[in-house]
Amino acid sequence: MTEMDLVQPQCPVCGTEFLPTRKDQKYCSSNCRKHKSRNASRGDRANENKRSSHEHYERARRLEELIYSTIPNERLGVMKSILDHCLHDACLRRILTDPLLLNEEPTEYSYRKNIAKAASTYTRKFFGVSIKTYIHQAQFQTLNEEFPVAFKHRGTRPLGDQNGQYVEQDAREFLERLREDRAKKLKDGTIKPLAA
Repeated sequence: MTEMDLVQPQCPVCGTEFLPTRKDQKYCSSNCRKHKSRNASRGDRANENKRSSHEHYERARRLEELIYSTIPNERLGVMKSILDHCLHDACLRRILTDPLLLNEEPTEYSYRKNIAKAASTYTRKFFGVSIKTYIHQAQFQTLNEEFPVAFKHRGTRPLGDQNGQYVEQDAREFLERLREDRAKKLKDGTIKPLAA
């Protein structure tokens, strides 16, 4: 028996010395062995998750740049092609339905919406559903393609019937407000009356 055989091995996890029951035993207990193997695989997973998360948000940023670098008249077409492509691309579906992107608060320095919010705005306007519902319905082919698109502007009425009743009423109200405003300015002396 050599001097090396008399030295008790030390557990690499907890640091305690133990008497091995087998020649190839490295750990003092099964708990330490499981702990070591669990941490070894977790390190690889953490790096993999970090890399895939980076790729996910980098692709979202590139898609946003694609939308906003296109001239405004063609942006709806680009968004339509992105939505058509997302039915065959699981990574793109994850980007468009990412809760962090959908709930992101706008910053004071940027007027842009991120790609998920822009896609959700598009589907709400043209299909009347959120982006998540749109993708689900498109996958199961239950999407309402004939949703009446509503172009609503704040403070205006719908155009009305064929006689243009609302249009005429809006024009009358506008002219009345313009006359009242002009009369006030003439009375205050802000503007001078027109010379005859």
